[in-house]
Amino acid sequence: MNDEFEADFEADFEADKDNESAGVNEAEFEADFEADFETNHDAGSNVYTAGDGSVDDIPSVEAEIVEEKKEFAPKGKTGLVLAGGGAKGAYQVGVLKALSEAGLLDDVGYISGDSIGAINAMLYSIGDIPSMYDTWENINMPEVFESGMDLFSDNPRLFSRNKVQNMMNLLLTRDKVENLPYVIYAGVTRLENGAYYPEYMKLNGKSKEEMIQILLASSAIPIVYEAVRINGKDYLDGGLTDNEPIKPLYDLGIRRFIIIGLNSAKTFNYSKYPDAECFVIYPSHDLGDLLSGTMNYETTAKHFRQMLGEKDGQLAVKTIFEKDPIYISLRSEINRTNFLEIQNTLRVEKAQSELGASIDSHMKYFKDIENRFKDY
Repeated sequence: MNDEFEADFEADFEADKDNESAGVNEAEFEADFEADFETNHDAGSNVYTAGDGSVDDIPSVEAEIVEEKKEFAPKGKTGLVLAGGGAKGAYQVGVLKALSEAGLLDDVGYISGDSIGAINAMLYSIGDIPSMYDTWENINMPEVFESGMDLFSDNPRLFSRNKVQNMMNLLLTRDKVENLPYVIYAGVTRLENGAYYPEYMKLNGKSKEEMIQILLASSAIPIVYEAVRINGKDYLDGGLTDNEPIKPLYDLGIRRFIIIGLNSAKTFNYSKYPDAECFVIYPSHDLGDLLSGTMNYETTAKHFRQMLGEKDGQLAVKTIFEKDPIYISLRSEINRTNFLEIQNTLRVEKAQSELGASIDSHMKYFKDIENRFKDY
């Protein structure tokens, strides 16, 4: 763990602040990108709607749902909603592990996600929890932020995504793509005349190549990555307009949701879906800002988020699903204890890593000596 990350731990992660915005302009967004991307990423549908942000306020033409090519009826009736947040998405893997072990994902039949949430939705659908951990272990800075800067084209970017696309191509085998066990939607943002509009693209029935393009579009952070063109339209990160995409599942008639967000400072608006049962899990500690969180795929940071997610998920089983009054009353103390336990675990992990590196270095030194004098 580097010094900066440990300093973040000791500061108990300063919480992000959510700000609501009435509209988004492309030029203004790009000028203030680093300062306000995280806020817009969690602003949800209020970014682009007037009025009170209710479900009925979202024009159907702007929230077009792309139909699948073949019918599929899942067994479960619960909708799983995974928010966007880049590298902070490692937290969702830990939460899913805890909920899966408690049997609370058995009734899930529908999944929607934005950005990294859409990618996690796909990873969960095509594999299992251990395989999700394995994939996240192999997601690192060089792959996610591959050199390829082009800031002067009509479609600017800081980084290429060739390696990410290659990784998706390996993970998404045609058999898995054609036999998804859930109905899955990926939230995207359509860029049109300098304004942003939400769309929800159904992944079922899509070809492997189409699915990869949708996932790349859903996670295309403006300026960081170039927009993705699909059917003649340009698309960016879905979190810009609706970072917790409940709507596509709600419109299908789903009324029971498990929502895993990535912003510890956010308060869920239950009144937006008054006839739905929503089980909402947000991080008990801040996961970082744009640089320390969203774009930080450093190994220790990922492990922290996964461990926190598992702890928060285990506590949510007792407090949110079972509504155990004893656990509810002790929630704050349990969160503090869990956080300290995670810190200690990461310190041990760091010490073991440094010890292993030191042993390897010394073994190499002695091997070099052996090779030098082997003929004597």
